[in-house]
Amino acid sequence: MVQVNLEAFSEEFFLNYLNYLINQLYKTLCLKEENSLTLTSYIESLQREIVGSKEMILFLKNDARIMSVLSRLQYLSSNKVNQKIFKKEIFYCIKSIQDIKEKYKRLEE
Repeated sequence: MVQVNLEAFSEEFFLNYLNYLINQLYKTLCLKEENSLTLTSYIESLQREIVGSKEMILFLKNDARIMSVLSRLQYLSSNKVNQKIFKKEIFYCIKSIQDIKEKYKRLEE
């Protein structure tokens, strides 16, 4: 197993990563709107990344919101849902990541 020294990562790096995740979630909205054939594989790839991040970044490991994001993404990748429900669930995921950012910032102050 590869060991990663997360202490080498700065607060700015972590916050940038969370912003990156938010952007990736926004991208799913475009893919859904376009009826993209790659939407399901894109969501599954995003899930794998978040699971990997959760294992690497201890701050995320104990935050239930990450499990909620993963669960909602799993539901969206496994079920056909209309645009309204898809949008609602993605915005819930985005809000969860934003809340994690705010919690992290408060802990660092």
